Amino acid sequence: MALACEKERREKTEKILQRFDRHYQRRLRKLAGLSPRLAELLASYPAAAFAIVSQSAPPDRCGRAVRLVRDGAGLKDVADALTLPRWTRRLMPQAFSEPIGALPRGPRFAAEIGNYVPVLTVGAASWLQFVQAANRTCGEDLALWAARERHAAGEPSRMLPILPLAAYAWFSRHGCGEGMRPAVATPFDPDMGFARAVFEARLFVEAILDRFQPHSKRKGPGRYSRRPLGGMRIVRLSTQAQLYEEGQKMRHCVGTYFGAVARGECLIFSVRDGIERIATLELRRRYVTKGPLSLVQLQGPGNTRVAPPVRDFVSHWLMHEAVRQIAEGCAIEEDLVFKPEVWADFWRPYVAAQGPAVLPGLEPTVASLHKLRADANTLVAIGMGA
Repeated sequence: MALACEKERREKTEKILQRFDRHYQRRLRKLAGLSPRLAELLASYPAAAFAIVSQSAPPDRCGRAVRLVRDGAGLKDVADALTLPRWTRRLMPQAFSEPIGALPRGPRFAAEIGNYVPVLTVGAASWLQFVQAANRTCGEDLALWAARERHAAGEPSRMLPILPLAAYAWFSRHGCGEGMRPAVATPFDPDMGFARAVFEARLFVEAILDRFQPHSKRKGPGRYSRRPLGGMRIVRLSTQAQLYEEGQKMRHCVGTYFGAVARGECLIFSVRDGIERIATLELRRRYVTKGPLSLVQLQGPGNTRVAPPVRDFVSHWLMHEAVRQIAEGCAIEEDLVFKPEVWADFWRPYVAAQGPAVLPGLEPTVASLHKLRADANTLVAIGMGA
């Protein structure tokens, strides 16, 4: 009888083990083998068992938690030893794929989180990572907002970019500092839906990028005049300021297209011969944010027809260069001038408040600028159901 019970217990433990990430199953199996109570912990409190084997807490705290379980202490004491919020008991084994980071502990979060914990295994890990990232980069208000969003529980391998949202939410609450721009046009509200929040975050990111617009170039004759560059080229227009300027210079309505550009509905380019603007190009995808890009408009100044050489140049670019250049983000001039000191000055209060954990992605390099824009675009595309 004892052997039969032992066999049944091991089979039950092994069944639970299979619900955890495979990279941690060997360590969890070893933990379960230390005592029957530790084996039961895998089912009664998966977060605590995972925190122990993944060393999510310091070794001394993990050791204390193991002793408490073996001695029959309550799960409340085990959670305190591991500094786990009590609400983590609701999390399923599939929610853990990496060591557990800082989690919200406030009473409001604890009271509401039960309504939003995933009930499906697919996406549970990405949901938890998104909530942790929101808490780390902005705090509990954004973490609770993130917990409510079904978009966070996507494919297991997908981690939604958090920095555009975190920056938008943080600067909404704290402002951009004296004399600093941009100001947040529409402050973040925890009751905002996902699509609205990511759209406003995208506007905020574009306002940041406007700080890197080049100064007007000196014109007129003289030894300091800028020589026009020869040859036609394609310049991508992504910011509100760029689109407005194109509309003013070309005498058409492209300046009103910023909403569509921000939502990922279209791409706008300026066709130039040297420094002279000669046409404006609009590309759209067949299924909003999916499918191949198609030429929708190619207009000259005042919506006039373009000359055949310009149309031939654009056709060649579309056939041979456009897809690669857009995908790689290279060889398309953005008309941005990156200044590390401007970037560092803008982010300094945010980093000082949130700590060094938010530094990845904020390095004063042009790569950080482009990644911030790409992440904002990704969020908008997801918000539109891509």
